Amino acid sequence: MIIAIPVVEKTMESSVNPSFGRSPYFLLYDVKKKKVSYLNNDTASKSHGGAGIRTAQILVDHNVTDIIAPRCGENALEVLRAANIRAYQSIAGTTNENIEAFLSDKLLDLEVQPSLHKD
Repeated sequence: MIIAIPVVEKTMESSVNPSFGRSPYFLLYDVKKKKVSYLNNDTASKSHGGAGIRTAQILVDHNVTDIIAPRCGENALEVLRAANIRAYQSIAGTTNENIEAFLSDKLLDLEVQPSLHKD
């Protein structure tokens, strides 16, 4: 099981980035191995359009099983759902606190919300 969280900085104490598709990095947490890695999202985040969809596909390609984010556009969420990736609403706090909430089954399902950008 691999959890992906959009972050601004490559640290467990980073806040969750409010933008899914435009996030510069994703923290990837392998639950089984308890290992953290970071995924550079430059290709999608700097695109002129479709950043959310591109980001979703990148996460699919990296075998992510779950995402934690404050919001996600409808098209990106459709890509994630088609790949059986579960999406959860992030909480205020660090990425570490969000992982702990996920592991304690305290996060709600992420609902489709309008994007801040035209993706």
